[in-house]
Amino acid sequence: MLASPFSVLGQSFRLYRANLWVLVGYSAWLLFPIAGIFVLSFIPDHTWVTYASVSIFTIAQMLISIWLSIVFIKLVDLMDRKQPLDLPTVQKESIFLLRPTIHVMARQFLFVFLGFIALIIPGIVMALWYAFSQMALILDGKIGMEALTFSKTLVKGRFFQVLYRLIAGPLIIGFVYSFFIAILFLIIASSSGIDLIQAMSGNTVPAWIELLQSSLEIFTIPLVATYMTMLYKELRKNPVIAV
Repeated sequence: MLASPFSVLGQSFRLYRANLWVLVGYSAWLLFPIAGIFVLSFIPDHTWVTYASVSIFTIAQMLISIWLSIVFIKLVDLMDRKQPLDLPTVQKESIFLLRPTIHVMARQFLFVFLGFIALIIPGIVMALWYAFSQMALILDGKIGMEALTFSKTLVKGRFFQVLYRLIAGPLIIGFVYSFFIAILFLIIASSSGIDLIQAMSGNTVPAWIELLQSSLEIFTIPLVATYMTMLYKELRKNPVIAV
């Protein structure tokens, strides 16, 4: 019997709260490329140097995001098993796993993309089947197609149970985050005399709003990663029994 998404979320939040500054400290690495893109957005004349710099920061943001996802999965697993957090070792192992993780992600994207091209439903099915491929690689050493196959075996036979848990946790986190940031924006706008509705109704969102959102997201990213890792471990702990 799988634990409910609320139970998994509760476990995830307790781990997250107990190790908040370790997780957020890693998540803060994303602020460097975000800040670079933010600064470049104020340059009035966009030359090829500006576009090249934005591209470099964007690629850096993608690579840091993938590396952080590996770090978070490994850290959450250690936290859950109450093992010492050897951060230098985790960082080093995560760098070595970067290439095979990108390889697995590319296969995952290809299958899901082809599924959506064929028909929408196969794309949704494949997205769920292969949602845990990266964790299968990082925590169980499954390489290439083996990672995708292992992820699929965790989902088959309980598709809607997994779908419910996969959506419910991040949805709750997203709702709480959206509510908090809306209240924060209202407080800032009312205290500084900014017409928030007018600011948000333009063609482009004000840079300060985007920067504030990105800064606050460093607190939610590790919580979502913690939930996904704990959900994977819950599925692995309760395999489907073939009849």
